[in-house]
Amino acid sequence: MKFKFDWGAGVVAIIVGIVLFTSTLVLIATRQNFALVDKDYYERGVTYDQQIDKVENTNALIEKISFRQENNQLVVVFPPEIGKKKVQGSIHFYSPANKSNDFLTAIKTDANFHQAINTERLVKGRYVIKVDWKTGSKSYYQEETINIR
Repeated sequence: MKFKFDWGAGVVAIIVGIVLFTSTLVLIATRQNFALVDKDYYERGVTYDQQIDKVENTNALIEKISFRQENNQLVVVFPPEIGKKKVQGSIHFYSPANKSNDFLTAIKTDANFHQAINTERLVKGRYVIKVDWKTGSKSYYQEETINIR
């Protein structure tokens, strides 16, 4: 039996091709990871004005928080202009590559307003350090990208 390729067979081949292509796209789309950065993104959006105020307070400082790596530690240095006020807040190591590498710690400064954080347990790579802190009645927020070695 000899198969003859006519316009009817061409239409069927095109339809089968479209169905296979669409099925492949649907299969690929269902396997994509579309997890949001924050689970509480709506609540964060509602309080975004407060976040803007924190960033403006940080920008008004003469010196910002500085970071330096020494041995297996990241030293966070708070600005001296805060005076002798107690520093409260958190430091969030956000890993854009993998959420499981994220790390959150409370701020516990020494007498010189320095905090040393051990980086041995962190996966080496790029992190966005998000410091959300407060002294007295003023709140501050600063982000810095850093490569942990």
